[in-house]
Parts: sequence; C-alpha cells; structure tokens
Amino acid sequence: MAMREVLEDELTKKGFEIDKEMSWWAATGYASVGEVEQALHWLSVTIELGFLNHRFFSEHDPHLSQLVGNPRFEALRERAREKQREIEAVG
Repeated sequence: MAMREVLEDELTKKGFEIDKEMSWWAATGYASVGEVEQALHWLSVTIELGFLNHRFFSEHDPHLSQLVGNPRFEALRERAREKQREIEAVG
C-alpha cells in the first residue's frame, strides 16, 4: 500500500484524530509526500493533543524539518513552546 493510500484510509484517520503519536505520524507522512497543508494540519492536531517537542519537530524530524521557515510551521512551533511553558509553570 502506498503512503498516500495509508494516509487517506478512513480507519487510520480516526487514529490520527485521537492519538498524538498517530497525528505526528500523519504530519510526517504528509510532509514526506509534499502535502504541506495536510502536514501542517496534522502537526496542529499533534500539538493540541499534547506532543509538544518543538525542537524535535524542527531539528530532528527529517520530514517536518523541511517545513522550517514556513510561517504556519513557525507559528505551530511557537504554540508548542507556549504550551510547554504553561505546563512547566504549573509543575
């Protein structure tokens, strides 16, 4: 099964919506096939579900790091930083 087929599978998409690692996987998958808007959408979901490692997104993930400089990616990275700060302030 090709990457795009896997990404578009309805059952797989349900997993993307409820699991932070699955939504991150979707973001990287879409980025790897050049679907920037979908990659950014799923990265947003990833962050809202609590995967906040902004350094990993931009420095270590080979698929998402290609989005560095994209204004929406940078805004999402900043959102992840903000959410991380909020958690640290409470903890």
